[in-house]
Formats: sequence, C-alpha cells, structure tokens
Amino acid sequence: ILDGTITEFNRSGLSFDPRDILTVRDYELVVTVGFTATERATGKIILASTASGRTTIRSGADLPSAERQAAPLLAEDLARKITSAVVDGAW
Repeated sequence: ILDGTITEFNRSGLSFDPRDILTVRDYELVVTVGFTATERATGKIILASTASGRTTIRSGADLPSAERQAAPLLAEDLARKITSAVVDGAW
C-alpha cells in the first residue's frame, strides 16, 4: 500500500522579462510529498521517504490556469520519482 501527503508546494521565478526585471516570464513549480510503502499482509512499513516533482510554466495573463494545465506534468514527474524510489530503493 502506498500512502502519501503533500508537504510542500513552491512556485519560484525562473526567468524574467528583459524589459522589466520584476515581471516573471517563467515559473518552476515544485511539489514535495512524504510517502510510505506498507506491506499489505503484515502492515510493516517497508519504505518511508520523500520525493519532489518539478515542471516549468510560462506566465501569462492567467497564472492559475497555467498552473492547472501543468498539474498533470507535475504529477507525472512526481509519480516517476516515487516509482523509482519504491522499485530501486534499498529496503
């Protein structure tokens, strides 16, 4: 059984408009999750760790919409990292 909790979500400026250095052009989105993998039969925790997924978005007139559109990419990157940790982990 895999269980996880979002522990952090960050949006930080990655590149800025050359004509106005206060205006962000691209953002990096990072979501961090704490997760545990538990053996179903015994309930024993076999892995407890954290993973972060990242993606970039272009800032436009509607930043919330850009974030919503990027959510699947962010989730996919996070899923790949968690899968790698579970499959390749030294547990």
